[in-house]
Amino acid sequence: MIESVHQVSTHRTPDLISLLLNDKRSDNTKRAYRYDINRFFTYMTGEEATSANVQEFLSLPKSKALEAVLIYKNFLITNEKQAESTINRRISAVRSLVRLAKMLGYCDYDLQEVKFERIQTYRDTTGIGLEQFKKMLKVPNRKTLKGKRDLSILLLLFETALRRGELTKIKLEDYQQESKNIWVLGKGRGTQKESITISTQVIGVINDYLSERRKKGKLTTADPLFATTDRRTFGSAMSGEAIRRIVRDCAYHAGIEKSMSPHKIRHSSITIALDKTNGDVRSVQKLSRHKKIDTLLIYDDNRKNQQGEITELLSSLI
Repeated sequence: MIESVHQVSTHRTPDLISLLLNDKRSDNTKRAYRYDINRFFTYMTGEEATSANVQEFLSLPKSKALEAVLIYKNFLITNEKQAESTINRRISAVRSLVRLAKMLGYCDYDLQEVKFERIQTYRDTTGIGLEQFKKMLKVPNRKTLKGKRDLSILLLLFETALRRGELTKIKLEDYQQESKNIWVLGKGRGTQKESITISTQVIGVINDYLSERRKKGKLTTADPLFATTDRRTFGSAMSGEAIRRIVRDCAYHAGIEKSMSPHKIRHSSITIALDKTNGDVRSVQKLSRHKKIDTLLIYDDNRKNQQGEITELLSSLI
């Protein structure tokens, strides 16, 4: 073991990008990191990241490495006019690569001096109102397999405030109707599933959907809870994009002008829950599963629109 470590330290830099990506659990995160790192090296060297140009970059003095990243950041701001969140993601990927290299002894600095852009998170948390969502529920054709599935998805998204990525990973074995709960892989929780209580109404709608689905063939516990219905991919797990299109189309056919997505249904659920509980952020945190109560306070502030009330008050004085 000592010999192998010595060999690594005295030879060329290993595939640091693979080491970095292997430390990420989510495939989406891996793709995003690879893409962002490749964008940086393409800008700096004219080609995507390779062992050679990564090693060349890491061999730069700290001042030159910082200069290179700052020039790239300025390019993202000035030339590409990227949003703050995109800039931060691109810079974060490069910083993570250099931090890993430092940890393994392939350079003696990091890039912490390159600061992130300030962003305002949760700018629009309003979603839609309860009556508008009820209109969406009338869109799916409850006589068809697809319609039964889409209705189940809409109700589950609304009643539990699930994220679309969480929804797509639910398997039949995770659906526990006797104990009225489902097990989901929550955001940022690795492989540890958490229990989410579901309502009798949702159970009834899901069971109706599954009963119709069983007419097409036998189901196993390893099958996805929500599956594709087209002939070519029938029974496969649904993608996040497929869930998004269902929400978007149902909103459109319900006459809702606002562009809707699964996450905006989540916004709607949380905002309506705050309304109905008179702003009980502690209780609603159990629904939203936000780690920080401050996030719920943003939802609550947006819901109350106290700034708007004060503006109207000042306007009435003129």
